Amino acid sequence: MKRRVTIVYNPSHPHPAHHPPHQHHKPSTDGGCCANGAAPECSQAQRQSVPEQGWCMYLAVGLIAALCYLNGIQGDFVHDDIPAITLNKDVLGHGPVAQVFRNDFWGTPMADLSSHKSYRPLTTLTFR
Repeated sequence: MKRRVTIVYNPSHPHPAHHPPHQHHKPSTDGGCCANGAAPECSQAQRQSVPEQGWCMYLAVGLIAALCYLNGIQGDFVHDDIPAITLNKDVLGHGPVAQVFRNDFWGTPMADLSSHKSYRPLTTLTFR
């Protein structure tokens, strides 16, 4: 008679392979074995509860972040937005995209003495 051995991954014990074949880990109550749905001892509800809770949490965080910045959509440009966005030739697209990588954040060539030397090409490209 062949004996079937089931080894369940338990993240709190990193080396389950060191146990004799007749021992295996029982499912934990913290969702460790049910997180990936691998253990047959876990019910269908336990297998689905972890991903559903995570999805709801990500949605809540995203909605809260969006609500924090919602009032800024209709707002005007302020402070340094005018030179950085409305007057910047790199943002307005008056030159080639490669020029963005040779200029500072304000659109001034990095080699220029008046350059601020704040090199942020990816940020500038998001405004383009």
